[in-house]
Amino acid sequence: KFNESVLKVENTVSNNDLSATIDDINLEDYRLKDGSVFIIRQENIYILTKNIKWGDIEGITPTSSYIILPEGFTFTGQGYTIDFEDIYISGLFKVECNNSNNIPYIVDLKLVNVNSNRYSGILVRSNCKYVDVNNCSIENATVGMDSGGITGRNCGENGVIKVRNCFCIFELINMHSGGIVGGHSNRSSSLKNDILIENCYLKCNYTNGNYTSGIIGGSMQGNITLNNCYCVLNRDSGSGSGMLAGPSMCYTYGVLHIKNCYAIMVLSLVLHASCFRSSSRRRRRKGGGLRLTAAARAAVVYQIIVVFPSCVVLPHIPR
Repeated sequence: KFNESVLKVENTVSNNDLSATIDDINLEDYRLKDGSVFIIRQENIYILTKNIKWGDIEGITPTSSYIILPEGFTFTGQGYTIDFEDIYISGLFKVECNNSNNIPYIVDLKLVNVNSNRYSGILVRSNCKYVDVNNCSIENATVGMDSGGITGRNCGENGVIKVRNCFCIFELINMHSGGIVGGHSNRSSSLKNDILIENCYLKCNYTNGNYTSGIIGGSMQGNITLNNCYCVLNRDSGSGSGMLAGPSMCYTYGVLHIKNCYAIMVLSLVLHASCFRSSSRRRRRKGGGLRLTAAARAAVVYQIIVVFPSCVVLPHIPR
């Protein structure tokens, strides 16, 4: 039912003949403010039919609305784009599934101009147990604290997360977050994850604070695989961070597999006046002028390039 501006799909009968209800209005009957249709339904598949602005959907509150995708359903964007016009959201999809045999599927969808709130995701909300995401992208976006890009925090606990053929271009990833898949808030050995991230690309202009990572957040336990992924980060020098994966991966259980992955990290420093000191008169006569202090010389901009052909242990990157 309609609740807090939720575009919701409910399982109303036991034989999996699912119907969408929003105050007794089917999801496919929702309209844009100009009266046009933007979603059609074919059995358990919802199909986006045009580029839309999220705020143009009639009858929703853009910052708090989301789509609930139930077990066995597919949402295909057909390559179309949803423009959020730079608002903050807590995830476009809330995926409800507790059955690995009917994992919801999100495919061919583009999101632009969007920001995630804390403890959330951009495409898929936090605490999703099962989801399969393929060929989706997020551009011109920021990831909030304790969050993720494609999926949010605490996703895949005792479940399965698959993210394939996706790319993200972010302005900012905040602390305690992962660029593609968000991390977990605890390291309990009772929480097992089966997570595959494959053929994905991420570029982020700036990462803010400690414990950030390009592809996947930290504290995951179980069978975690990163395959054929590429990551470019321009970042500050926050501690406990990783280029591909966050800290405390498989801390008490499981294995982190990294295969055929490539990462570039550019560590940058803004040099203030305090970073310089005047040269002596003798040095100035020899061509000297303002010189970097020892601390500034030790922190000049540099680049780290790491290639992971196949490994199960992450290298320690010194600050």
